[in-house]
Amino acid sequence: RSSSNVGYAFVNFVDPAFAADIRAALEGKTWTSIWSSRLIKIIPAHVQGLVLNLQHCGQRLEPDCYVCASPLVFKAGMQVPFLEALRTFCSAGSS
Repeated sequence: RSSSNVGYAFVNFVDPAFAADIRAALEGKTWTSIWSSRLIKIIPAHVQGLVLNLQHCGQRLEPDCYVCASPLVFKAGMQVPFLEALRTFCSAGSS
């Protein structure tokens, strides 16, 4: 077993055409900023959309792991703490 990071990233593209362009540009390439022979593989997530992904993660993380193991959430280029993102995006009536 290796100590290297698997390297998952979940990106919420709101424009399907842009998502397809990114996939076409990156699929099968290697990372240039790190030494790795692994190829980039892009797969649509089984849970789609920001709200559903936040809810999905919020239901599966133990409360004491919110700080150390929660996903990073960004809005307008600024990081939003995970619990704040849950409250902001997943409250009743939000879209």
